[in-house]
Amino acid sequence: MGKGLWFFSGSLLVTGGLFYYLFSRPVGLSWENLLTRFDPFYAFLYLFLYGLGLWLRTWRYRRLIAKASGGESVPWIPMTLVTAARNMLVDLFPARLGGWSYPLLLNRVVGIDLSHCLTSFAYAFLLDLLSLAPFGMVVVIWFRLQAAGFSFWVGGAVVLLLLAAVGLLFFSASLLERFIPFLEKRLTAKGPIPEGSQKKRAWEEIQAFARSLQGLQQSRDYGPLLGLSFLIRLTKYALLYLMLKAVVEALLGRPLNLPVGWVLLGLMGSETAASLPVSGVAGIGFYEGFLGAVLTRLGLQTVQGVSLALAMHVLTQVVDYSLGSAALGFLFYRASEQKKSKLHSRKGETGKTAPPDQ
Repeated sequence: MGKGLWFFSGSLLVTGGLFYYLFSRPVGLSWENLLTRFDPFYAFLYLFLYGLGLWLRTWRYRRLIAKASGGESVPWIPMTLVTAARNMLVDLFPARLGGWSYPLLLNRVVGIDLSHCLTSFAYAFLLDLLSLAPFGMVVVIWFRLQAAGFSFWVGGAVVLLLLAAVGLLFFSASLLERFIPFLEKRLTAKGPIPEGSQKKRAWEEIQAFARSLQGLQQSRDYGPLLGLSFLIRLTKYALLYLMLKAVVEALLGRPLNLPVGWVLLGLMGSETAASLPVSGVAGIGFYEGFLGAVLTRLGLQTVQGVSLALAMHVLTQVVDYSLGSAALGFLFYRASEQKKSKLHSRKGETGKTAPPDQ
């Protein structure tokens, strides 16, 4: 059995265990209330914030590519479609493997140089890690004020994360530049790399990736990029908080005090849990377990906390998967049309015949 099949089987087991736990115990919640009592104001606000977050993330990707390439501008519409598809696939596959759809789609469908796709992908990941730091500090300060006892390990995790992300953000280009001569020596140990070979193409892509990283690092555009990353994270947590609040009020039939510190801890922890290699099918599993455990600290039964986390997660996935599927379908349609256009143009060129002799 391959490693991928083991991971899928483990995720299937986690998701199955979650549903068995929920359906084998009385929840004390009426799921019909999710339709009849859900406040539409929260839905409109959620969609607005989701659109804002999508726009901000697209803007950041375009800015990263422009700085890495020395000014290349990616059109807004295809960039937005790639970002929407990426948002869906990140949630769908375990360990955030769906994030690799971003450089693949951007290169194969939109036609952006692979080195710039990989550079923007890598730096976006580092910026996302850095954007966690302020929210982690909010959690630390909140727990210190509440004397809840979690501040030490949360603070330690935030500091380690911050140091690792800052180090990679500022020194990744220099590290790769120093690594390239060693790699070239290994690749050419048995002679020059044959032209046109896969090894030659891979080596050229590595060199292009190093130049792209160097261009982005030399742009020193860290301030605006960090600002955009903070706004992306703030928008994400704000819309998740609103969705959780709406689900809690609809299913419980009453408002529940949702302290910012506890909810932030739950969202950050559940996001980390969903990034594990085995986390549940479509992320449904450990996400609900972590967030549900936090909700039980607010006075709910364990099964109720997990059920509310599941309802919130599924509703957010409805939006993600609907927009992401539409974006992915349009991108594939666009790719097929481009392929047909190239085939027709080639047939037109090869079908030309010389004029008859006079």
